[in-house]
Parts: sequence; C-alpha cells; structure tokens
Amino acid sequence: MADLAASLGMTKNALSQLVDRTARRELVGRAGSAQDRRVVMLSATPTGKVLAEAVYAAITERLPEIARNLDADDQRDFERVVTAVVDTSDLSAPTSNQPITP
Repeated sequence: MADLAASLGMTKNALSQLVDRTARRELVGRAGSAQDRRVVMLSATPTGKVLAEAVYAAITERLPEIARNLDADDQRDFERVVTAVVDTSDLSAPTSNQPITP
C-alpha cells in the first residue's frame, strides 16, 4: 500500500480509506499473495471495470473540448504532459485484468 500511495501522491492512510470505500462499493476486490502474506492484491471487479471504462470514455470525449479552451501555448503544454503520462504509464483503454499490487 505504501508503494501505491506514494505513486499516487497519497498517504498510506488515505489510500487505505479509499480502497476500503471502493471495496465496500464492490468496485475493487482484495486478495492475499501466496508468496508474501504482507502483500494485498487489488483488482477491479466487473462493476469497477464498467465504471472505469465509462469514466475513460467520458474523459476521452471531453479532452478536445477542454483543450480547445486553452491558448496555443497551453494546448502544446497540455499535449506534451498528456503524451508523457500515457507514454510512461502504459495508459490505454482500461481493459487490463492485471491486479494492482500495493
């Protein structure tokens, strides 16, 4: 949880609370690791995947509208940052079945 919290810029406590809330809403599931009992594996539930795909689609649809309201310099900066995030994070459509290891 500490590694995931750090990568998201959150405290471990805040991330734990977020995971607890999303688990109660059945958006993520938890499973223990067979190799290390300290590790908790997180994965999106079917409901969580549907929600993630809807959010991804909505953001993808609105990005051109949002960027259109920026001046030319800000549009270039926005494009550079978004490209860097996608390139370094392997962010494609949220269809991965890989669990997240905090």
